[in-house]
Amino acid sequence: MNPVLKQWAVLASTLVVFALAEAAETQPPSWPKADPAAIANWQAKRFGMFIHFGPVSLSGQEIGWSRGDQTPIEVYDNLYTKFNPTNFNADTWVNVAKAAGMKYIVLTTKHHDGFALWDTKFSDYNIMKTPFHRDLVAELAAACKKQGMPFGTYYSTCDWWHRDFPLTSPGGSVKRETSNLDAYNDYLLNQIRELVTNYGPLLTIWNDVPQMFEGRGAKTIQMIRALQPALAEDLHQTVVIENRTGAGGNIGIAAVVQAAADGYTLGVAAAGVLTVNPHLNRAAMTFDPLKDLVPITLLAEIPFVLVASQQSRFSSVDDVIAAARARPGELSIGHGGNGTAMHLTSALFNQKAGVSIQLIAYRGSAPAAVDVLAGHIPLAVLDVPVSQQLIRDGKLKALGVSAAGRISFLPDVPPLSELGLKDFDSVGWFGLVAPAGTPPEIIARLNAAFVKALNDPAAAAKIRVLGAEPTPSSPEDFAKFIRSENAKWGKLITDAGIKGE
Repeated sequence: MNPVLKQWAVLASTLVVFALAEAAETQPPSWPKADPAAIANWQAKRFGMFIHFGPVSLSGQEIGWSRGDQTPIEVYDNLYTKFNPTNFNADTWVNVAKAAGMKYIVLTTKHHDGFALWDTKFSDYNIMKTPFHRDLVAELAAACKKQGMPFGTYYSTCDWWHRDFPLTSPGGSVKRETSNLDAYNDYLLNQIRELVTNYGPLLTIWNDVPQMFEGRGAKTIQMIRALQPALAEDLHQTVVIENRTGAGGNIGIAAVVQAAADGYTLGVAAAGVLTVNPHLNRAAMTFDPLKDLVPITLLAEIPFVLVASQQSRFSSVDDVIAAARARPGELSIGHGGNGTAMHLTSALFNQKAGVSIQLIAYRGSAPAAVDVLAGHIPLAVLDVPVSQQLIRDGKLKALGVSAAGRISFLPDVPPLSELGLKDFDSVGWFGLVAPAGTPPEIIARLNAAFVKALNDPAAAAKIRVLGAEPTPSSPEDFAKFIRSENAKWGKLITDAGIKGE
């Protein structure tokens, strides 16, 4: 037997003997026997081995978070020049994991400090620049594949070395004066493409999502996490979330289009990618959402609220329309970003009211809310999570909601359709899609599982906390809804002259 495995087996046996001896001394005679079903359930749990490994191990400190704390930055940042684990053997690692009964291995492929354990082309701070000079991810992935051990990665989205990352140290204590989250997002996506393309198949890509990335897919992730327990119970499968943001959702859904049509790779698509992007950025899209995807179910709808500050002279929608008609082009409405559902809701308000109010784009709903509160803009279209508490606290006036009817979050606020804007109906939404060609029986099975999960009271309550309303549907009804939304917003974009960025 391999000496390492022998040592592991002896240690495991010693622990078991010790545990049994201690139990014999302490358990009462009436101690109940373990239920066989409980034992079987425990044995079926998917335990795996999670490996952190890198230059900072030379200092004996925790990876990433010791930088600038236990380990001075000038020391930490040069540890990689001495990194040379001469006894590393990928097969031994996999053997140890299998002997311990592990079901998979997950490796930290990029640390919080940005150090990459593979031959990445997008950063010089990687293992190929060390004396070790071997692609550790490639070796471990190959060893796992050879021995039938599923292999996954943990990929930190933090990188304190990168010029476009907002922070320069752990915990956010030091911030860069200049940063570019869009450029940094592209950097992350390029590295993830390397991992998926060159080192797969990967069981998963775990990652962390720092606070500054909120709004970049965070709500989608939170919603699916709310459904995970019910889905896992029904489908008998682990639901793994892979967050691929960028290009208004195009990048993530493009990956779904290219996946095998077997029901194992699905996409959560926001309204924009299925019904708005084709009219704003068609040239940048590599797929046709009406032809290359199969709708499974609508997941949730997110209504919006037209608000004004409490100090504003506007107390009703009629006040706003009257002022806009009296002084065309002088009023402004803030919204959550060009091409977003909040932007289109604002444009629809102009169209339905027959007015010309300036539409001011912000990077998300929260900055728009701040400017309304400060009096920098008179009005804004906000989502419920940002506006709800401000309305309840009396800091914002809710003039009307964008949904066709009253909403549970703000039951006392009338819909705009009841305030003179006939047939006003505009909500953000998320839906579940699969690659074209997915067999109908698989679509039906997935639809049944997600509809059941959406109707689960615990899951529905978590989704409502996000300001969304669960809206399960049949595949056929969701397909009709997509076509209807596509036509509606396409016409508005053309009529209003809205352009993509």
